[in-house]
Amino acid sequence: MRRTTLFAFLMLSLLWGLNAAAQVAFVASEAPSNGAWNTDTHWYYVTLGGKYVTLDAADGNGLKLSITECPMNDKARWCLVGDNTSGYKFYNKSAGTDKVLGLTNIKHLASDNTDTYGGSKAQMYDATTESSSTDDTGIGTSFTYANGNAANSYYFKLSGTPKRYFNQRGDYFSYWADNEAVNNSGSTMLFYEATAQADYNTTLNQTNAFVAKYEQRANQVFSVPQSVIDTYKNSLPTGTITDYTAAKTQVEEALATFKSNVDAQWIRPEAGKYYTVQNAHNGRYMYAPISTGTQLNTLTSETKYKQFVWTFENGSTDGTYKMKNVGTEAYVAHTNNFVTSTTATDLNLTISSNQYDVAGAIGLTGEHFMHSNNTTSVIDGGDTWGASRWKIQEISQADYEALNAYDEKGIDNVFGIFPNVKDDAYNAAHTAFNKTPTEECMTAWLNTAAKNVESQVYRIQNGRGTYNVLSFNASGATILNESELKKAVNDLWKFKWNNNSSTFKLYNLNADKYLSTLPAWNTENTAALTDLAQAENFSVATYTAKNGFFVIIASDGKPINGEDNRAGFRVNNWDNTNDGGYSNVWKLLQANDIEVDMHAAGDGKTYATAYLPVSISAANAQVFVAEQPGETSVTMNETTTGVKELNGFLLVAAEGSNTATLTIGESNVTSHMTGTLTTLDLTAEDKSLYNVFGRKVEDGTTTTTVGFFTPSETLNSIDGNRGFFKGTKANALALNFGGQVTAISSAITNSANGKSCIYDLSGRRVTRVAKGGLYIVNGRKFIAK
Repeated sequence: MRRTTLFAFLMLSLLWGLNAAAQVAFVASEAPSNGAWNTDTHWYYVTLGGKYVTLDAADGNGLKLSITECPMNDKARWCLVGDNTSGYKFYNKSAGTDKVLGLTNIKHLASDNTDTYGGSKAQMYDATTESSSTDDTGIGTSFTYANGNAANSYYFKLSGTPKRYFNQRGDYFSYWADNEAVNNSGSTMLFYEATAQADYNTTLNQTNAFVAKYEQRANQVFSVPQSVIDTYKNSLPTGTITDYTAAKTQVEEALATFKSNVDAQWIRPEAGKYYTVQNAHNGRYMYAPISTGTQLNTLTSETKYKQFVWTFENGSTDGTYKMKNVGTEAYVAHTNNFVTSTTATDLNLTISSNQYDVAGAIGLTGEHFMHSNNTTSVIDGGDTWGASRWKIQEISQADYEALNAYDEKGIDNVFGIFPNVKDDAYNAAHTAFNKTPTEECMTAWLNTAAKNVESQVYRIQNGRGTYNVLSFNASGATILNESELKKAVNDLWKFKWNNNSSTFKLYNLNADKYLSTLPAWNTENTAALTDLAQAENFSVATYTAKNGFFVIIASDGKPINGEDNRAGFRVNNWDNTNDGGYSNVWKLLQANDIEVDMHAAGDGKTYATAYLPVSISAANAQVFVAEQPGETSVTMNETTTGVKELNGFLLVAAEGSNTATLTIGESNVTSHMTGTLTTLDLTAEDKSLYNVFGRKVEDGTTTTTVGFFTPSETLNSIDGNRGFFKGTKANALALNFGGQVTAISSAITNSANGKSCIYDLSGRRVTRVAKGGLYIVNGRKFIAK
């Protein structure tokens, strides 16, 4: 037999009256009398904002707007009585002749304090209720409409009001007091004829569309055979229809038979065979966590482990099944959700009425069927819900034997030993893996662990003596005195994970380099810092003989060794990891703060600049960042939210404050001040390009002015982690603190060669003067002669 295509099938639906469900212009009816409807009453299905207005959706608060498919019953049938001058009343066929639609007058919706009457709710009221349009009192029962731009579209408002239009507010039939309601989709009311012929056409269109979705999938896996679809088509009414009510029933029976035939195609599991259970909506596979009593879960990847494999046994009652996981040997039970258990709950396998391939629901009754939610859990859901349908697929014995249990590869032993790594995210990922030891969960745990390790900034303290902090200098890696632990930014390190391994590279933040291969302990060499390609790989292990300490082991199996002052503060390797002197064991200290020495300027304050490889989030001194420098000054803005890494800033504290403590953290605050992480040699540099922080004592006075000046002839280097300006072309920059500017007459006299220079009143240096002009020399004004 020639197969009918999906296109032809849908065209046939059009011929069967798809266009009969078009919206119409409503016709008013005569008012009911003596408890009976008038013989010319015109009934309509009505939508507001695309949702059907029906008493099926009413609750104790009012009519809800939630139904998008025509109910085709008396609770959804309405007639209108009246005219557009005096107003229309809405009658519902199910509610009877003595009830009309009415809305309360409540200005405010709880979540919206505007006067748009969003708190109003629609309900059925006594037909004798007088319509009221007052604020917050009375019931509105009479309505007039405005026509919209589209044909047969209506916008009803309460009679006697300028703009109190029907609208959906929250879930309810309500008002929107706004002229924008006209031509707004949420206030659009449409009418559809509610006749036996219209109901037949609507039913036929809906069932044809339903079956067409199966035919669309006819060539796909788990599809319905064409013969089942053809049986449905052959069961539909033919010829001229005279009894539309009977024809509608015939269509409904054809659909019921079709669903039954589809149900017969769904695989019914057999005892002794192995199956996977895949969600037909999202493709996720069901699996059982290892721990008994935990909720069933799903994964997107193909099954690789026995926790994905299921057997089915006959249930306690005919037609039911017990579902058992092969990997865990636990049954499926239902408590508040579906969980693993030593005892089984009898499960029903049933076809889902809204699914379009050969898949079905697994569960109990009502809304207690297995449902794959948006995360990974299997929860309760209705059997007609899209994600409540599953494909039960048999796997062969050979495929089953190829499945493996998963090995966690010691993630906790590699990453979990690092201090401050086991946060909530790490523990949650670890717990998820323990429940479901799959590759996906392992990867999630691994990525969380690696991210946590790499986010930590550590100081690495040796287990022996006072010279025990791992750092670097111009010669390479070195050991500092522990008293310098918080002041030497060179001692900040990170462990950078080598993907798909249990090793790390040791990265120094201030040097922006990695620790290289370790020299032997019996040489005079120390380890160098190098680029990524030449970096050594290290593993980290706990050192059981000294609580809280670790050994950091190079790829040759030898640990990092730190020599103290007796051996030149070198960093090398050691022959083994059992040194009783503890020079090869280390404590990993989270770096929380940095201390910066402050310097008195003679003006009642102390100052310092800083330029760091880490962001700071707070400080116990004032922190200022710079705007783009001008010709003679730079504006400094105070920040209380820290400074981003690699941005220069100025610290200001009260006199007597010798140290500022900076908290390492997060910040996005930037500055136009630059700087250097390591010592900057100026001997080969053009010093006129730089402005470094300093102070100037006014000649013949005790007045001190701070600013940024061109380096003097004797300044040949800038210390590491100091801020400065470069390329300003200014001899000096005064500081503008919120409008208070350090005296330019003081700042600009600090020239590199110490000679007196002439400036105009704007602070610009001049080489020639004009007679009668006003200028500044050595901080004093004079008139050129």
